[in-house]
Amino acid sequence: MFFTGDASTRKRVDLGGRSSKESDRQVLLEQARLDRKRRLVHRQQTSAAIKIQKCFRGMKDVKMARTEVRQQFHVTYGDRGEKAD
Repeated sequence: MFFTGDASTRKRVDLGGRSSKESDRQVLLEQARLDRKRRLVHRQQTSAAIKIQKCFRGMKDVKMARTEVRQQFHVTYGDRGEKAD
């Protein structure tokens, strides 16, 4: 009895010592790790942007409040404080 099949159609055997389930598990774990890291970086960037926005909004509010206080001072005491009696 002779072998008549084509040798190239035979299933290849991975000699790496790992099963396909184990390699699939490793790929899935690595993908989950990368996704987690990407979400962490995105969360950190968002947090930093919010802090910067708070700072600039606070500066803008202080500037507006300073203008209002100055106007109130001018109404109460005059432009150069001549009503300070």
